[in-house]
Amino acid sequence: MAYVSHTAPFGSVIGATYGKVANALGRAFTIMMNSRDRTHIVRLLQAKSDADLARIGIQRDRIVHHVYRDLINI
Repeated sequence: MAYVSHTAPFGSVIGATYGKVANALGRAFTIMMNSRDRTHIVRLLQAKSDADLARIGIQRDRIVHHVYRDLINI
């Protein structure tokens, strides 16, 4: 008679956990790098006149919030 075990060895549990942590760190790093790429957009908007900003519907004191609105929920 044969016995079959469906439990994973201890090493694979550690490997799976390490993979999840590494994946989370990778996603965080990607978000951080993408957010750094937006600084040029902030500078471009800050260089615009108040009339230009009003035309596109952004107040000068809300430029950063507008550019990073998907990362910060303000």
